[in-house]
Amino acid sequence: MHLDLPQPNDLHQCERWPMTVACGSHQNIGIDDKFGCVFHIASDVSIRTDLKNVNQIFAQMLLMPNLQETERTDYARTILSSGQTLLTLLNDILDLSKIEAGKFQLESTAFAPQALLHETCDLFAGAAHTKGLQLDYQWLGPLEQRYLADSHRLRQMLANLVGNAIKFTAQGSVRIEGKQTQIEGPAALLEFAVRDSGIGIASEKIGVLFKPFSQADSSTTREFGGTGLGLSIVRQLAMAMGGDVGVDSEPGKGSTFWFRIRVQTVADGQDSRGMPRAEPMPSNHVPGAGLLRGHVLVAEDNPINALVIKALLGRLGITMTLVGDGQQAVEAIVHCAAGELPDLILMDLHMPVMDGYSATEQIRQWEAQHARRHLPIIALTADAFEEDRRHCLAVGMNDFLSKPIALESLKVAMTQWLAQPSTEKQA
Repeated sequence: MHLDLPQPNDLHQCERWPMTVACGSHQNIGIDDKFGCVFHIASDVSIRTDLKNVNQIFAQMLLMPNLQETERTDYARTILSSGQTLLTLLNDILDLSKIEAGKFQLESTAFAPQALLHETCDLFAGAAHTKGLQLDYQWLGPLEQRYLADSHRLRQMLANLVGNAIKFTAQGSVRIEGKQTQIEGPAALLEFAVRDSGIGIASEKIGVLFKPFSQADSSTTREFGGTGLGLSIVRQLAMAMGGDVGVDSEPGKGSTFWFRIRVQTVADGQDSRGMPRAEPMPSNHVPGAGLLRGHVLVAEDNPINALVIKALLGRLGITMTLVGDGQQAVEAIVHCAAGELPDLILMDLHMPVMDGYSATEQIRQWEAQHARRHLPIIALTADAFEEDRRHCLAVGMNDFLSKPIALESLKVAMTQWLAQPSTEKQA
């Protein structure tokens, strides 16, 4: 089997690649030549290394005869790790380049911090368990209060900090905390912190942490990996939301990374988009525990993606029906008896015959015309741009999952949307 993967030197020629990688180029957008050189050095090594891992291990080692099951598992884990590293790097580069180019726009959506912290904890439960770490969270503000801010970017900021904390903590715990520090009328200041018992950071190294491609020590990159983009993005986002960032740390005793953002409070019954919203999970919910129930309609034209989705849903205890394009998805809904409708739709965006955007619009129109319940529709796409996510919400989708889909991300989404109360469930 052969994988047609792009070579590192071809990546900057991609149509939507917003950033030059050639050292000394004068065509970069909002980034000086020095930054372009640093980008080239820091990212090129990581990209080349992980592409070699995927190409060599997958094409050569996995296809070797008489492999032991343990060897096959180890090779597969290396491929997964390399792929995730590449995806994280590319997503961070895209985000940072948009911020630097002035093409970054924040949204304002309602969110409940209690639920947000729970989702983040659930997302990293597997990684923490693998390292034998205790992972928990606590919201110290008003339990029922909701706020307006860019909740998608807030999740990203928390994920960056929690991911770092788990990576740099060999034993002990990681704790996610949030609180409301100020309130004046409808305006509030929220603070989120991630505390770990990891390696800690020397005081003289703290000043460079929030700069692009910076880490406390070059040996950190060699031992733990990464390019140092995550904390820079957290800082840029916090400042864009009217806040700031900081860290308290002591070598050998752990670190606390925190950020503050300015938000607006939401009165009971109000929502910024008029979409169904998830209630906070019960405080005694254990992340990663138990199976879910439900039936999902999956609209996906790629057979490999469909196979992966089926396997992931099966792991969660969820059954599915597969259709190959948006037109088939619309027909599956409109020709289905009320009591046999799926509980949720996973909708690929780019499909033949009819794309996911048009299919969602037609399904929403049919629901309105026939007074049917509002089915949760979650977009599935490899598109990494904010305008794509806004387009999904504008046509009536409820949520957004990026490909390749991670099991924990899928579980968080299924837990949230399958738990939504139905207004027309019929026995």
